[in-house]
Amino acid sequence: MALSFNGHLLYLKIGNSYQAFPNSYIELRSWNSTPRQRLELKAERNSSGDLKRVTAPKFKTSLSFQTHTLHLAEMAEVRSLFNRAFVIPNQRKLIVKYWDDELMAYRTDVQMYMPDTQYPIIDINSRDRDILYGSTTFEFVEY
Repeated sequence: MALSFNGHLLYLKIGNSYQAFPNSYIELRSWNSTPRQRLELKAERNSSGDLKRVTAPKFKTSLSFQTHTLHLAEMAEVRSLFNRAFVIPNQRKLIVKYWDDELMAYRTDVQMYMPDTQYPIIDINSRDRDILYGSTTFEFVEY
């Protein structure tokens, strides 16, 4: 089986093309992918105690990662990439391509939303007009 991994975990669709999210900003050990999660429409046990499940035909993926510490210019680059990718900005809806560890292939045109993000600040350098952000977690949940 020939694997199609080409070196990036996440791509964001901007316009008609995909742009790779820079691996250099990802703390790789923090990358979490829960691909193709099964959604139970109904699950109950019968009188014998056997579990009977009705699983939805579509599966949903969630992704998350943390950045390493980022300077203001780096965080601005990250935010610019996300902001350009939002197809519905007030919902933070975007279309991604990501490496699916269950399929061992990329999934494309996956619609996701990005939940609220907290931005921890480690330091402010007033002289250089810089902010040092702590490790920031970004999450993506499939619609």
